[in-house]
Amino acid sequence: MTGAARGVADAGALGGAGPTGVPVGNSAGSRDRWLLMRLLSAVESVPRLADRLLAERGSLGAVLALSDERLRQLGADANGIAILGLVREAVSAVLSPEGPERPRIDCAAAVAKWLYASMAWLPVEEVRALFLDGGQRLIRAERLGTGSVRAAVVYPREVARRALELSAAAVILAHNHPSGDPTPSAEDRSISKRVAAALATIDVALLDHVVIARSGWASAMPAGPDPGAPRLSMIDMSTGRTCATIPQPA
Repeated sequence: MTGAARGVADAGALGGAGPTGVPVGNSAGSRDRWLLMRLLSAVESVPRLADRLLAERGSLGAVLALSDERLRQLGADANGIAILGLVREAVSAVLSPEGPERPRIDCAAAVAKWLYASMAWLPVEEVRALFLDGGQRLIRAERLGTGSVRAAVVYPREVARRALELSAAAVILAHNHPSGDPTPSAEDRSISKRVAAALATIDVALLDHVVIARSGWASAMPAGPDPGAPRLSMIDMSTGRTCATIPQPA
C-alpha cells in the first residue's frame, strides 16, 4: 500500500467524515492527526510520523511552527518538510490583510487577529514591532528578536532608532507566550513602560503592547495616570469591548 493510500485508509478508521473528508464528531486531536496524514501522504509510514509530530508539539498549529531542522530530526523527509512549509505560508497568506493599500491598525483586536496565525504557536517568545504613520496605517512590521521559552530581549533604544529611520508616528509591540496563557507578566508591563519612555523622547507614541497566545490575547500596557493617553486598548482587551478589524479592500 502506498503512503497516500495508507494515510487515507487509516484516516477512515477515525469515524464519519464530512463533505471534504475531514472526520466529524471526533476530537480536535483526531482531526489534527487526519489532516497531518493527508498532508504527509507522500511520505512512508504516515500514521507513525503524524503521531510522532503530534506527540512532540500536541496540535497541528504547533507542528506547523516547528523548524525544518526539528522536523527532519523527527523523521520528516524533504517532501514532508516542503509540504508543511507550503501549508504554513498558505495559511499566513490567507489570514494576512490583502490589497495594495497599507492596512490601518485601529485596535488591539486587529493586531491580534492579524498576527495570531504566525505567532500563537511559536515554541519560543518572539517580539515584533508594527511601525505606523500619522494615520495609523502600517509602514512596516519587523521582528525585533527571539528568546527562550520564557523571555525575549527588547532594546528600547533600538525600537526608537528604527522608528526614526522609518519616520513612524506610532509603534505597536507584539509578542507571544508559548505557554498558551496571554496574561501579561510584570516584565511585559515593565518593557512597555521602558519602550514608551524611549519613544516619547522622539515624539513617537507606543499605542499598545499586545500579548498573543494559543488561548487568546491581552494588552501589556500598564494603566497610566492619564486616561487620555494614546492607546488602542485597555488592560486585558481579550475580554473587553469589541472593535473593528483591519479593513479589507472592497
